[in-house]
Amino acid sequence: MDHGLEEQKRIIADLLKLAEEFKLRVVATNDVHYVDAGDAAAHDAMLCIQTGARLADERRMRYTAQEFYLKSQDEMLRVFGEVPDAIKNTVAVAEMCDVKLPVGQNNYPVYIFSEGIKPKTDKKVDAILDGYEQLKNGLLVAAKKKGEFTITEDQRKPMRANGSYLLDVVKKGLLERYGVDYDSPKAWADEKIPGIGQTSPAELCRRVDYEMGVIAGTGFVDYFLIVWDFIDWARRHDIPVGPGRGSGAGSIVAYCLVSSIPNAFPRPTSISTSACVVATRSWTMSAKNTVKTAWRTSSPLGPSGRRWLSATWPGSATCLSPRPTVSPSLSQMISISRSKTP
Repeated sequence: MDHGLEEQKRIIADLLKLAEEFKLRVVATNDVHYVDAGDAAAHDAMLCIQTGARLADERRMRYTAQEFYLKSQDEMLRVFGEVPDAIKNTVAVAEMCDVKLPVGQNNYPVYIFSEGIKPKTDKKVDAILDGYEQLKNGLLVAAKKKGEFTITEDQRKPMRANGSYLLDVVKKGLLERYGVDYDSPKAWADEKIPGIGQTSPAELCRRVDYEMGVIAGTGFVDYFLIVWDFIDWARRHDIPVGPGRGSGAGSIVAYCLVSSIPNAFPRPTSISTSACVVATRSWTMSAKNTVKTAWRTSSPLGPSGRRWLSATWPGSATCLSPRPTVSPSLSQMISISRSKTP
């Protein structure tokens, strides 16, 4: 890896010596943070937005080189001209990789219940999915497209057990967080707002239905359950857990997963502007679109020996704001960052 950084220049020669001494093959790599070389300025502005810094701040976090783009074969050969075998080794590694991810299918892991736990199927899940179908088709029609979106019986079957379990956990959280009994007809009929900045019991129940519909309809029930399981286990074993972040953490469903994401307060306004729990986005159930995520390992090994992976949705806006927010375009981000510069 050679991006023209002084730190790299100082160690590359020694790394090559170590490779020769231990008879190790050298592989050429290049860190890619943006696609084209011309995107360096936009990437720099994005870093300012992420870190709350200004372009004019000389002491801020920045990439001093502009080589973090997707290089062509010829460009890589020029960079590693003195070690031509490194390029061949990179190709050899690539040829050994054989990963196929079917487009239009949910490739997330499935949440497996602990021994002895047999969740009861809640008929409400089908009603919630029906509501999501109506919502999705309404949006399609509004966009002058055919409202032919359906969740087939084959798709519903695996959703019912895990969807019912997630809904049950959320119900308990709703009762603990707000004192609202989701299963009580009185709660659904109570439109009274208890105080400034608060929400009526009926609206809370409707919001749970809306978000559960989006989560179940787009195939994210297992994702929410897995994250809940890891964080719940960590807290019960006195392992520190962060307060939660991102668009998913701004939903009432996340807030009601009582022991999982504390302090991830839901937005007091409608969740419809959330980048994660929103029906206007195309997710895993779409035949033409797949979820694009940037994954990072963010906690130790969990109870089942797997790491908890938290997702940061590219382009998502924070959902902890008291006002609706939207995802800024790249040009808007550059403009925002420059506006901070004196």
